[in-house]
Amino acid sequence: MEGKAITTNVLRSSILIEGTSGEGLEERRKSLPLKVVTWLQFSFRGIKQIDYLVGFESLTRLQLDNNNLTMIEKLDHLITLTELDLSFNHITKIEGVSKLTRLVDLSFYNNKLTTIEGLDTLEDLASLSLGNNEIKDLDKVFYLRQFRNLRLLCLEGNPLCKDPEYKLYTIAYMRVLLYLDHHLVFANLLKQAREQYQDALQELKDKEKKEEIAWKERNLKEVEKVLFEKANLLGIDDFLDMMLKTDVEHQKLAVVPNLMIEALAEYKERFLIVAEEVKSAIVAIHNTREQEKMLHKLAVEGVLKRRDNEGRVLCRVLHKKKKQIFEECLQDRTTAELKLNELLDDCTQLQEKLFEIEGETYCELNLLWNEFEENFFTTIDAAKGNFANLYPFFFGHFFYPSSLWQVFKN
Repeated sequence: MEGKAITTNVLRSSILIEGTSGEGLEERRKSLPLKVVTWLQFSFRGIKQIDYLVGFESLTRLQLDNNNLTMIEKLDHLITLTELDLSFNHITKIEGVSKLTRLVDLSFYNNKLTTIEGLDTLEDLASLSLGNNEIKDLDKVFYLRQFRNLRLLCLEGNPLCKDPEYKLYTIAYMRVLLYLDHHLVFANLLKQAREQYQDALQELKDKEKKEEIAWKERNLKEVEKVLFEKANLLGIDDFLDMMLKTDVEHQKLAVVPNLMIEALAEYKERFLIVAEEVKSAIVAIHNTREQEKMLHKLAVEGVLKRRDNEGRVLCRVLHKKKKQIFEECLQDRTTAELKLNELLDDCTQLQEKLFEIEGETYCELNLLWNEFEENFFTTIDAAKGNFANLYPFFFGHFFYPSSLWQVFKN
């Protein structure tokens, strides 16, 4: 029975495609590859369990509202989601969304939640609906202060809203709130709220300054990690420790108290300086390669778009002529055969012209590829030369610190 689980038929009928409707929508739903689907709507299906949502590599919007869900499960892999609607279900706990870190809009409206939790990783959250649940403790709202981009918040219909301090407390502790329970937070109300809680807020802001610095450093490291992974630089900062750990001679010297302390300090200082220069050089090479790939991609897309448009123009001209000829044939059957033969000749010519466009397109793309390949391999050759220079630079600059020589002299 439809509505108890997400079957293949339910899945296909829930695909929504912007700009497509009617018969065209049904046909596209049947044939569209799941990996390009961006929007699924399972509203009012009576679904009790989330399942079979596999193969969606581009899904950004998922609507599971007005069903019979009691828990959130099997969504971890949908990491491209930016909007998730779980309103009007029977969910008792916020869980199973920690890996959906791109979420911007999240709704749990009209469920059975008793607390606010499980959202810590959703740093981009801008809209959150928790209205019509069973959240009683006003202090639980403080949990939401961590979200730096939260602008729309709905808590109406919860027992905590009966607290006389609810509105001012919530407005005071949210960072950039614009709408609370579907009402605009006016400047005078915001001022009143922050004045009422100014002592607590000042103490909180002093504490958060340190957290803000740590947060920015953490984000910077994440960005750096992604870049280093693409540039094959992961592990370079640990390279010296790895060398020392596997160096048999170093292990022998390390057992002698205080023998290597000064030498290693200088050694590590030199390593950090040289490592930074090496990283800068390799990142520059990587960025050059990425730029060349991007330019090649844009050039290919430009050719395909231009050639595709040429073919579409020719097809539209023939289609228009076909309609005209059919109308003329209906009005005067005596000339129908002659005109249909003429149309057949036009179809043959169009086919030949489209083949010609396809061949020209192939030649253009092949030329672009040859140019890209030449530039790319030039970059690789330059990179090899840089690496050849970097190798002695990397090892030669810190391999024999003066203090290490002093150790052996003594």
